[in-house]
Amino acid sequence: MKSIKVVIYCRVSLDRREYTRQIEAITKYCKFNEYTIVEEFCEKETGKHKLRPELINMMEYLKLNPDVSFVVIDELSRIGRTSYVLETIEQLNAVKIGLISLKENLTTLNEDKTVNATATMITGVLASINSYELDTLNYRIKSGLLSSAKNGRVNGDTSTPYGYTKDEKRKMIINENEALIIKKIFELSLTMGAVAICNYLNNKEVSTKNNKKWRNTVVYFMLRNPIYKGDRRYLDNIFEVPAIIDTEFFDKVQKHLTSKSNNQGKNQTHQYMLNKQMIQCGICGKFFAPHLRSGNKESVYKCQSKNFINESCGNNNVNVAKIERAVTTLLVQNYGHNIKRKFNDADEHRIKISEIKIQIEEIEGFIKKQSKVEDNLIDLFTSGILNKTKLNEKLDVVKKEVSKLQNQLVNLKGQLEAHQSLINQKEAIIIAEGDDNHLIKLFQNKDILKSIVSSILVYPSKRRLTKFSNEVCTRVEITTTDGDMTNIFLSNYSKGNFSDEPTLPKVPYGYPSPE
Repeated sequence: MKSIKVVIYCRVSLDRREYTRQIEAITKYCKFNEYTIVEEFCEKETGKHKLRPELINMMEYLKLNPDVSFVVIDELSRIGRTSYVLETIEQLNAVKIGLISLKENLTTLNEDKTVNATATMITGVLASINSYELDTLNYRIKSGLLSSAKNGRVNGDTSTPYGYTKDEKRKMIINENEALIIKKIFELSLTMGAVAICNYLNNKEVSTKNNKKWRNTVVYFMLRNPIYKGDRRYLDNIFEVPAIIDTEFFDKVQKHLTSKSNNQGKNQTHQYMLNKQMIQCGICGKFFAPHLRSGNKESVYKCQSKNFINESCGNNNVNVAKIERAVTTLLVQNYGHNIKRKFNDADEHRIKISEIKIQIEEIEGFIKKQSKVEDNLIDLFTSGILNKTKLNEKLDVVKKEVSKLQNQLVNLKGQLEAHQSLINQKEAIIIAEGDDNHLIKLFQNKDILKSIVSSILVYPSKRRLTKFSNEVCTRVEITTTDGDMTNIFLSNYSKGNFSDEPTLPKVPYGYPSPE
Protein backbone atom coordinates (compact mmCIF):
# COMPACT_ATOMS: atom_id res chain seq x y z
CA MET A 1 0.00 0.00 0.00
CA LYS A 2 1.35 3.42 -1.01
CA SER A 3 2.00 5.75 1.93
CA ILE A 4 0.06 9.03 1.91
CA LYS A 5 2.38 12.02 2.34
CA VAL A 6 1.24 15.06 4.30
CA VAL A 7 2.71 18.31 5.62
CA ILE A 8 1.56 20.00 8.80
CA TYR A 9 1.06 23.69 9.52
CA CYS A 10 1.00 25.12 13.06
CA ARG A 11 0.68 28.72 14.22
CA VAL A 12 0.44 30.67 17.46
CA SER A 13 0.10 34.45 17.80
CA LEU A 14 2.51 35.15 20.65
CA ASP A 15 6.20 34.52 21.24
CA ARG A 16 5.52 33.15 24.71
CA ARG A 17 3.07 30.55 23.42
CA GLU A 18 4.15 27.21 21.97
CA TYR A 19 2.69 25.04 19.22
CA THR A 20 3.77 21.76 20.89
CA ARG A 21 0.14 20.80 21.60
CA GLN A 22 -0.80 21.30 17.95
CA ILE A 23 2.12 19.16 16.73
CA GLU A 24 1.25 16.39 19.20
CA ALA A 25 -2.43 16.32 18.16
CA ILE A 26 -1.63 16.31 14.43
CA THR A 27 1.11 13.67 14.84
CA LYS A 28 -1.28 11.41 16.74
CA TYR A 29 -3.93 11.82 14.01
CA CYS A 30 -1.44 11.07 11.21
CA LYS A 31 -0.11 8.00 13.00
CA PHE A 32 -3.64 6.64 13.45
CA ASN A 33 -4.43 7.15 9.74
CA GLU A 34 -0.98 5.92 8.63
CA TYR A 35 -0.03 9.24 7.03
CA THR A 36 3.66 10.09 6.57
CA ILE A 37 4.62 13.59 7.72
CA VAL A 38 7.26 14.82 5.25
CA GLU A 39 7.58 18.43 6.44
CA GLU A 40 6.50 20.71 9.30
CA PHE A 41 5.83 24.45 8.97
CA CYS A 42 5.43 26.23 12.31
CA GLU A 43 5.49 29.95 13.14
CA LYS A 44 4.62 32.60 15.69
CA GLU A 45 2.66 35.19 13.71
CA THR A 46 -0.67 36.95 14.02
CA GLY A 47 -3.49 35.56 11.87
CA LYS A 48 -4.39 39.08 10.76
CA HIS A 49 -1.41 39.14 8.40
CA LYS A 50 -1.75 37.44 5.05
CA LEU A 51 1.97 37.33 4.26
CA ARG A 52 3.35 34.93 6.87
CA PRO A 53 6.83 33.48 6.21
CA GLU A 54 6.13 29.83 7.00
CA LEU A 55 2.74 29.81 5.27
CA ILE A 56 4.42 31.20 2.14
CA ASN A 57 7.24 28.64 2.47
CA MET A 58 4.68 25.85 2.75
CA MET A 59 2.86 26.90 -0.41
CA GLU A 60 6.17 27.08 -2.31
CA TYR A 61 7.14 23.63 -1.00
CA LEU A 62 3.83 22.13 -2.16
CA LYS A 63 4.29 23.53 -5.67
CA LEU A 64 7.64 21.73 -5.88
CA ASN A 65 6.34 18.51 -4.27
CA PRO A 66 3.08 17.50 -5.99
CA ASP A 67 3.24 14.02 -4.42
CA VAL A 68 2.02 15.50 -1.11
CA SER A 69 -1.68 14.67 -0.60
CA PHE A 70 -2.80 16.79 2.33
CA VAL A 71 -2.00 19.75 4.58
CA VAL A 72 -3.05 18.97 8.16
CA ILE A 73 -3.96 21.69 10.69
CA ASP A 74 -5.55 21.41 14.12
CA GLU A 75 -8.21 24.10 13.40
CA LEU A 76 -9.18 26.53 10.63
CA SER A 77 -8.22 29.64 12.60
CA ARG A 78 -4.55 28.63 12.22
CA ILE A 79 -4.77 29.65 8.54
CA GLY A 80 -6.22 33.07 9.45
CA ARG A 81 -9.34 35.08 8.75
CA THR A 82 -12.17 34.12 6.35
CA SER A 83 -10.65 35.45 3.12
CA TYR A 84 -7.24 33.92 3.93
CA VAL A 85 -8.77 30.49 4.65
CA LEU A 86 -10.82 30.39 1.44
CA GLU A 87 -7.93 31.74 -0.65
CA THR A 88 -5.55 29.11 0.80
CA ILE A 89 -8.04 26.32 0.06
CA GLU A 90 -8.39 27.54 -3.55
CA GLN A 91 -4.60 27.54 -3.96
CA LEU A 92 -4.39 24.01 -2.53
CA ASN A 93 -7.24 22.79 -4.76
CA ALA A 94 -5.39 24.13 -7.80
CA VAL A 95 -2.46 21.79 -7.10
CA LYS A 96 -4.76 18.91 -6.07
CA ILE A 97 -3.78 18.99 -2.39
CA GLY A 98 -6.43 18.74 0.31
CA LEU A 99 -6.72 20.53 3.64
CA ILE A 100 -7.57 18.52 6.76
CA SER A 101 -8.76 20.41 9.86
CA LEU A 102 -8.96 18.23 12.98
CA LYS A 103 -11.20 20.37 15.19
CA GLU A 104 -13.87 20.83 12.50
CA ASN A 105 -13.38 17.27 11.13
CA LEU A 106 -13.18 18.57 7.55
CA THR A 107 -11.35 17.38 4.42
CA THR A 108 -11.57 19.67 1.40
CA LEU A 109 -10.72 17.05 -1.27
CA ASN A 110 -12.25 13.64 -1.84
CA GLU A 111 -10.14 10.49 -2.33
CA ASP A 112 -10.29 10.95 -6.14
CA LYS A 113 -8.83 14.50 -5.75
CA THR A 114 -12.15 16.18 -6.59
CA VAL A 115 -13.37 19.12 -4.50
CA ASN A 116 -15.54 18.20 -1.50
CA ALA A 117 -18.28 20.81 -2.05
CA THR A 118 -19.94 20.20 1.34
CA ALA A 119 -16.66 20.60 3.23
CA THR A 120 -15.84 23.77 1.30
CA MET A 121 -19.23 25.29 2.15
CA ILE A 122 -18.92 24.37 5.83
CA THR A 123 -15.34 25.70 5.87
CA GLY A 124 -16.52 29.08 4.60
CA VAL A 125 -19.25 29.26 7.24
CA LEU A 126 -16.95 28.27 10.11
CA ALA A 127 -14.20 30.63 8.96
CA SER A 128 -16.75 33.47 8.83
CA ILE A 129 -17.82 32.65 12.39
CA ASN A 130 -14.19 32.72 13.58
CA SER A 131 -13.66 36.08 11.87
CA TYR A 132 -16.93 37.42 13.32
CA GLU A 133 -15.90 36.37 16.83
CA LEU A 134 -12.52 38.10 16.44
CA ASP A 135 -14.11 41.29 15.08
CA THR A 136 -16.66 41.22 17.91
CA LEU A 137 -13.88 40.80 20.48
CA ASN A 138 -11.94 43.74 19.02
CA TYR A 139 -15.11 45.87 19.01
CA ARG A 140 -15.78 45.03 22.66
CA ILE A 141 -12.20 45.85 23.60
CA LYS A 142 -12.27 49.23 21.84
CA SER A 143 -15.73 49.99 23.22
CA GLY A 144 -14.55 49.13 26.72
CA LEU A 145 -11.45 51.30 26.36
CA LEU A 146 -13.54 54.22 25.12
CA SER A 147 -15.95 53.85 28.06
CA SER A 148 -12.99 53.68 30.44
CA ALA A 149 -11.50 56.89 29.01
CA LYS A 150 -14.90 58.61 29.19
CA ASN A 151 -15.08 57.85 32.91
CA GLY A 152 -11.59 59.22 33.49
CA ARG A 153 -9.90 55.86 33.98
CA VAL A 154 -6.53 54.70 32.64
CA ASN A 155 -6.74 51.67 30.35
CA GLY A 156 -5.02 48.46 31.44
CA ASP A 157 -1.29 48.92 32.07
CA THR A 158 -1.20 52.15 30.03
CA SER A 159 1.28 54.61 31.50
CA THR A 160 -0.05 58.03 32.39
CA PRO A 161 1.43 61.24 30.90
CA TYR A 162 4.10 63.00 32.92
CA GLY A 163 2.34 64.97 35.64
CA TYR A 164 -0.38 62.37 36.21
CA THR A 165 -0.84 59.04 37.96
CA LYS A 166 -3.83 56.79 38.73
CA ASP A 167 -5.66 55.97 41.95
CA GLU A 168 -6.89 52.59 43.19
CA LYS A 169 -9.92 52.85 40.88
CA ARG A 170 -7.58 53.54 37.92
CA LYS A 171 -8.82 57.12 37.62
CA MET A 172 -6.33 59.67 36.31
CA ILE A 173 -5.22 62.08 39.02
CA ILE A 174 -2.49 64.73 39.28
CA ASN A 175 0.96 63.72 40.54
CA GLU A 176 1.78 66.82 42.58
CA ASN A 177 5.59 66.47 42.36
CA GLU A 178 5.56 66.00 38.58
CA ALA A 179 2.96 68.76 38.20
CA LEU A 180 5.48 71.23 39.64
CA ILE A 181 7.92 70.27 36.88
CA ILE A 182 5.20 70.65 34.23
CA LYS A 183 4.40 74.16 35.48
CA LYS A 184 8.11 75.04 35.45
CA ILE A 185 8.48 73.77 31.87
CA PHE A 186 5.56 75.90 30.70
CA GLU A 187 6.98 78.97 32.49
CA LEU A 188 10.46 78.46 31.02
CA SER A 189 9.04 78.01 27.51
CA LEU A 190 8.29 81.75 27.31
CA THR A 191 11.99 82.62 27.64
CA MET A 192 13.83 79.43 26.64
CA GLY A 193 13.80 76.94 23.79
CA ALA A 194 13.14 73.20 24.19
CA VAL A 195 16.86 72.33 24.12
CA ALA A 196 17.65 74.89 26.84
CA ILE A 197 14.78 73.55 28.98
CA CYS A 198 16.18 70.02 28.58
CA ASN A 199 19.62 71.18 29.70
CA TYR A 200 18.04 72.96 32.69
CA LEU A 201 16.14 69.84 33.79
CA ASN A 202 19.04 67.45 33.18
CA ASN A 203 21.41 69.76 35.05
CA LYS A 204 18.97 69.74 38.00
CA GLU A 205 18.95 65.91 37.75
CA VAL A 206 15.21 65.84 37.12
CA SER A 207 14.41 62.60 35.29
CA THR A 208 11.50 61.67 33.07
CA LYS A 209 8.83 59.18 34.12
CA ASN A 210 11.02 56.40 32.68
CA ASN A 211 14.11 57.68 34.51
CA LYS A 212 15.72 58.91 31.30
CA LYS A 213 17.23 62.23 30.31
CA TRP A 214 15.00 64.90 28.82
CA ARG A 215 15.01 65.46 25.07
CA ASN A 216 13.80 68.52 23.16
CA THR A 217 11.14 66.56 21.25
CA VAL A 218 9.67 65.28 24.52
CA VAL A 219 9.51 68.79 25.96
CA TYR A 220 8.01 70.23 22.77
CA PHE A 221 5.21 67.66 22.59
CA MET A 222 4.47 68.18 26.28
CA LEU A 223 4.08 71.89 25.67
CA ARG A 224 1.68 71.12 22.81
CA ASN A 225 -0.32 68.46 24.69
CA PRO A 226 -3.84 69.77 25.59
CA ILE A 227 -4.15 67.23 28.39
CA TYR A 228 -2.33 69.69 30.65
CA LYS A 229 -5.21 72.14 30.33
CA GLY A 230 -7.65 69.32 31.10
CA ASP A 231 -8.53 68.02 27.59
CA ARG A 232 -7.76 64.32 27.18
CA ARG A 233 -7.96 63.15 23.57
CA TYR A 234 -8.82 59.52 22.92
CA LEU A 235 -10.06 57.95 19.67
CA ASP A 236 -11.13 61.32 18.20
CA ASN A 237 -12.97 62.22 21.42
CA ILE A 238 -12.12 64.78 24.10
CA PHE A 239 -12.73 63.96 27.77
CA GLU A 240 -12.22 66.17 30.79
CA VAL A 241 -9.40 65.39 33.26
CA PRO A 242 -7.85 67.44 36.09
CA ALA A 243 -5.91 70.38 34.62
CA ILE A 244 -2.33 71.26 35.63
CA ILE A 245 -2.08 74.45 33.54
CA ASP A 246 -4.97 76.91 33.34
CA THR A 247 -6.44 77.41 29.86
CA GLU A 248 -5.40 81.06 29.53
CA PHE A 249 -1.73 80.36 30.26
CA PHE A 250 -1.74 77.23 28.08
CA ASP A 251 -3.09 79.26 25.13
CA LYS A 252 -0.47 81.94 25.77
CA VAL A 253 2.30 79.33 25.48
CA GLN A 254 0.75 77.98 22.25
CA LYS A 255 0.79 81.43 20.67
CA HIS A 256 4.40 81.91 21.73
CA LEU A 257 5.45 78.56 20.24
CA THR A 258 3.62 79.29 17.01
CA SER A 259 5.23 82.73 16.81
CA LYS A 260 8.70 81.22 17.25
CA SER A 261 7.96 78.60 14.62
CA ASN A 262 6.82 81.24 12.10
CA ASN A 263 9.95 83.34 12.70
CA GLN A 264 12.42 80.48 12.24
CA GLY A 265 14.72 81.25 9.33
CA LYS A 266 13.07 84.63 8.79
CA ASN A 267 16.38 86.50 8.89
CA GLN A 268 18.42 83.72 7.32
CA THR A 269 20.28 85.00 4.27
CA HIS A 270 22.70 82.14 3.65
CA GLN A 271 21.42 79.09 1.78
CA TYR A 272 23.33 76.31 3.49
CA MET A 273 24.85 73.95 0.98
CA LEU A 274 25.65 71.05 3.34
CA ASN A 275 22.67 70.97 5.71
CA LYS A 276 19.95 68.29 5.65
CA GLN A 277 22.18 65.53 7.06
CA MET A 278 25.03 65.98 4.60
CA ILE A 279 27.82 66.18 7.22
CA GLN A 280 28.26 63.44 9.82
CA CYS A 281 30.37 63.42 12.98
CA GLY A 282 33.26 60.95 12.77
CA ILE A 283 33.27 60.55 16.57
CA CYS A 284 29.66 60.00 17.67
CA GLY A 285 27.87 59.49 14.34
CA LYS A 286 25.39 62.34 14.80
CA PHE A 287 24.81 64.81 11.99
CA PHE A 288 26.16 68.36 11.85
CA ALA A 289 23.64 71.21 11.60
CA PRO A 290 24.09 74.93 10.78
CA HIS A 291 24.48 77.22 13.81
CA LEU A 292 24.80 81.01 13.89
CA ARG A 293 27.19 82.06 16.64
CA SER A 294 26.21 84.83 19.05
CA GLY A 295 26.66 88.36 17.76
CA ASN A 296 26.27 87.13 14.17
CA LYS A 297 30.05 86.63 14.09
CA GLU A 298 30.07 83.58 11.84
CA SER A 299 28.03 80.55 10.93
CA VAL A 300 29.35 77.09 11.71
CA TYR A 301 28.26 73.52 11.26
CA LYS A 302 28.31 71.82 14.64
CA CYS A 303 27.69 68.30 15.91
CA GLN A 304 24.19 67.95 17.33
CA SER A 305 25.56 66.18 20.41
CA LYS A 306 26.55 69.68 21.57
CA ASN A 307 22.90 70.61 21.99
CA PHE A 308 22.84 68.88 25.38
CA ILE A 309 24.98 69.60 28.45
CA ASN A 310 27.50 66.87 29.37
CA GLU A 311 26.75 64.93 26.18
CA SER A 312 29.03 66.66 23.69
CA CYS A 313 31.40 64.31 21.86
CA GLY A 314 33.96 67.12 21.72
CA ASN A 315 34.30 67.34 17.94
CA ASN A 316 35.26 70.68 16.37
CA ASN A 317 32.81 73.10 14.85
CA VAL A 318 33.45 73.75 11.16
CA ASN A 319 33.20 77.18 9.59
CA VAL A 320 30.35 77.14 7.05
CA ALA A 321 32.11 79.24 4.42
CA LYS A 322 35.37 77.29 4.64
CA ILE A 323 33.96 73.78 4.35
CA GLU A 324 31.51 74.75 1.59
CA ARG A 325 34.29 76.40 -0.42
CA ALA A 326 36.59 73.44 0.19
CA VAL A 327 34.01 70.90 -0.99
CA THR A 328 33.12 72.99 -4.03
CA THR A 329 36.81 73.44 -4.93
CA LEU A 330 37.41 69.71 -4.66
CA LEU A 331 34.49 68.95 -7.01
CA VAL A 332 35.60 71.56 -9.53
CA GLN A 333 39.14 70.15 -9.53
CA ASN A 334 38.15 66.49 -9.77
CA TYR A 335 34.97 66.64 -11.89
CA GLY A 336 35.02 69.99 -13.67
CA HIS A 337 36.76 68.77 -16.84
CA ASN A 338 34.64 65.69 -17.44
CA ILE A 339 31.32 66.72 -15.94
CA LYS A 340 29.51 66.55 -19.28
CA ARG A 341 30.62 62.96 -19.82
CA LYS A 342 29.75 62.01 -16.25
CA PHE A 343 26.26 63.53 -16.12
CA ASN A 344 25.12 63.81 -19.70
CA ASP A 345 24.21 60.14 -20.17
CA ALA A 346 20.45 60.29 -19.60
CA ASP A 347 19.97 56.56 -20.22
CA GLU A 348 22.41 55.70 -17.44
CA HIS A 349 20.50 57.95 -15.05
CA ARG A 350 17.17 56.42 -16.05
CA ILE A 351 18.54 52.94 -15.33
CA LYS A 352 19.74 54.16 -11.95
CA ILE A 353 16.34 55.73 -11.26
CA SER A 354 14.62 52.39 -12.00
CA GLU A 355 16.99 50.57 -9.64
CA ILE A 356 16.41 53.11 -6.87
CA LYS A 357 12.63 52.94 -7.29
CA ILE A 358 12.75 49.16 -6.78
CA GLN A 359 14.80 49.63 -3.60
CA ILE A 360 12.34 52.28 -2.36
CA GLU A 361 9.37 49.95 -2.93
CA GLU A 362 11.12 47.18 -1.01
CA ILE A 363 11.92 49.41 1.95
CA GLU A 364 8.40 50.91 2.00
CA GLY A 365 7.07 47.34 2.09
CA PHE A 366 9.31 46.54 5.06
CA ILE A 367 8.12 49.70 6.85
CA LYS A 368 4.46 48.75 6.29
CA LYS A 369 5.17 45.31 7.69
CA GLN A 370 6.75 46.84 10.81
CA SER A 371 3.71 49.10 11.15
CA LYS A 372 1.46 46.03 11.15
CA VAL A 373 3.68 44.41 13.77
CA GLU A 374 3.30 47.53 15.93
CA ASP A 375 -0.51 47.51 15.50
CA ASN A 376 -0.61 43.86 16.46
CA LEU A 377 1.46 44.47 19.59
CA ILE A 378 -0.89 47.26 20.65
CA ASP A 379 -3.91 45.00 20.06
CA LEU A 380 -2.33 42.33 22.25
CA PHE A 381 -1.62 44.91 24.93
CA THR A 382 -5.12 46.40 24.95
CA SER A 383 -6.62 42.92 25.17
CA GLY A 384 -4.50 42.18 28.24
CA ILE A 385 -2.40 39.44 26.62
CA LEU A 386 0.80 41.49 26.62
CA ASN A 387 1.96 43.49 29.65
CA LYS A 388 3.38 47.00 29.54
CA THR A 389 7.03 45.96 30.00
CA LYS A 390 6.96 43.44 27.17
CA LEU A 391 5.04 45.90 24.97
CA ASN A 392 7.68 48.62 25.45
CA GLU A 393 10.53 46.16 24.81
CA LYS A 394 9.00 44.95 21.56
CA LEU A 395 7.96 48.45 20.42
CA ASP A 396 11.53 49.69 20.98
CA VAL A 397 12.85 46.98 18.66
CA VAL A 398 10.22 47.86 16.03
CA LYS A 399 10.88 51.61 16.30
CA LYS A 400 14.65 51.13 15.91
CA GLU A 401 14.10 49.03 12.80
CA VAL A 402 11.62 51.57 11.36
CA SER A 403 14.02 54.44 12.10
CA LYS A 404 16.83 52.63 10.27
CA LEU A 405 14.57 51.90 7.30
CA GLN A 406 13.30 55.49 7.17
CA ASN A 407 16.87 56.82 7.09
CA GLN A 408 17.60 54.52 4.14
CA LEU A 409 14.39 55.70 2.49
CA VAL A 410 15.30 59.38 2.87
CA ASN A 411 18.74 58.71 1.38
CA LEU A 412 17.29 56.80 -1.59
CA LYS A 413 14.64 59.43 -2.29
CA GLY A 414 17.36 62.07 -2.23
CA GLN A 415 19.35 60.07 -4.80
CA LEU A 416 16.21 59.62 -6.91
CA GLU A 417 15.57 63.37 -6.99
CA ALA A 418 19.23 64.00 -7.74
CA HIS A 419 19.34 61.71 -10.78
CA GLN A 420 16.07 63.12 -12.11
CA SER A 421 17.40 66.65 -11.63
CA LEU A 422 20.56 65.78 -13.56
CA ILE A 423 18.48 64.68 -16.54
CA ASN A 424 16.53 67.95 -16.37
CA GLN A 425 19.67 70.09 -16.06
CA LYS A 426 21.43 68.77 -19.13
CA GLU A 427 21.76 72.23 -20.68
CA ALA A 428 23.16 73.82 -17.51
CA ILE A 429 25.79 71.06 -17.26
CA ILE A 430 26.93 71.62 -20.87
CA ILE A 431 27.28 75.38 -20.23
CA ALA A 432 29.18 74.83 -16.96
CA GLU A 433 31.91 72.55 -18.33
CA GLY A 434 35.26 74.34 -18.36
CA ASP A 435 33.94 77.50 -16.68
CA ASP A 436 34.91 77.57 -12.99
CA ASN A 437 32.31 80.18 -12.04
CA HIS A 438 29.50 78.20 -13.63
CA LEU A 439 30.87 74.99 -12.16
CA ILE A 440 30.89 76.43 -8.63
CA LYS A 441 27.23 77.39 -8.93
CA LEU A 442 26.44 74.01 -10.46
CA PHE A 443 28.09 72.02 -7.65
CA GLN A 444 26.22 74.09 -5.06
CA ASN A 445 23.05 72.49 -6.41
CA LYS A 446 22.18 69.88 -3.75
CA ASP A 447 20.85 67.36 -6.26
CA ILE A 448 24.11 67.36 -8.19
CA LEU A 449 26.09 67.38 -4.94
CA LYS A 450 24.25 64.29 -3.62
CA SER A 451 24.79 62.45 -6.88
CA ILE A 452 28.57 62.85 -6.46
CA VAL A 453 29.20 62.84 -2.69
CA SER A 454 28.09 59.82 -0.69
CA SER A 455 29.44 60.93 2.72
CA ILE A 456 31.23 63.77 4.51
CA LEU A 457 32.80 62.84 7.86
CA VAL A 458 34.40 65.34 10.24
CA TYR A 459 37.24 64.48 12.68
CA PRO A 460 39.47 66.59 14.94
CA SER A 461 43.07 66.59 13.69
CA LYS A 462 46.49 66.97 15.33
CA ARG A 463 47.96 68.32 12.09
CA ARG A 464 49.27 71.88 12.20
CA LEU A 465 49.05 74.24 9.21
CA THR A 466 50.30 77.42 10.91
CA LYS A 467 52.72 78.33 13.71
CA PHE A 468 49.99 79.45 16.11
CA SER A 469 50.01 77.40 19.32
CA ASN A 470 46.26 77.60 19.77
CA GLU A 471 45.45 76.51 16.22
CA VAL A 472 42.55 74.06 15.83
CA CYS A 473 42.63 71.76 12.81
CA THR A 474 39.82 69.63 11.43
CA ARG A 475 40.02 66.75 8.96
CA VAL A 476 37.11 66.43 6.54
CA GLU A 477 36.85 63.02 4.88
CA ILE A 478 34.85 63.16 1.64
CA THR A 479 33.81 59.94 -0.12
CA THR A 480 32.25 60.05 -3.58
CA THR A 481 29.70 57.69 -5.11
CA ASP A 482 32.57 56.31 -7.25
CA GLY A 483 34.34 55.17 -4.07
CA ASP A 484 37.11 57.80 -4.13
CA MET A 485 38.07 59.27 -0.76
CA THR A 486 39.76 62.63 -0.22
CA ASN A 487 40.92 64.28 3.02
CA ILE A 488 40.71 68.05 3.38
CA PHE A 489 42.33 69.80 6.35
CA LEU A 490 40.84 73.05 7.62
CA SER A 491 42.42 75.42 10.13
CA ASN A 492 40.70 78.03 12.25
CA TYR A 493 43.50 80.41 11.17
CA SER A 494 43.31 79.90 7.40
CA LYS A 495 41.81 82.81 5.48
CA GLY A 496 39.30 80.63 3.69
CA ASN A 497 40.21 81.48 0.10
CA PHE A 498 40.38 78.62 -2.40
CA SER A 499 44.17 78.82 -2.59
CA ASP A 500 44.45 78.85 1.20
CA GLU A 501 42.40 75.71 1.75
CA PRO A 502 44.95 72.91 2.28
CA THR A 503 43.92 69.71 0.54
CA LEU A 504 45.53 66.30 0.17
CA PRO A 505 45.48 64.11 -2.92
CA LYS A 506 43.22 61.09 -2.95
CA VAL A 507 44.27 58.31 -0.60
CA PRO A 508 43.24 54.66 -0.65
CA TYR A 509 40.78 53.14 1.77
CA GLY A 510 42.30 52.19 5.08
CA TYR A 511 43.53 55.69 5.86
CA PRO A 512 43.23 55.98 9.65
CA SER A 513 40.02 57.73 10.69
CA PRO A 514 40.73 60.04 13.67
CA GLU A 515 44.40 60.98 13.83
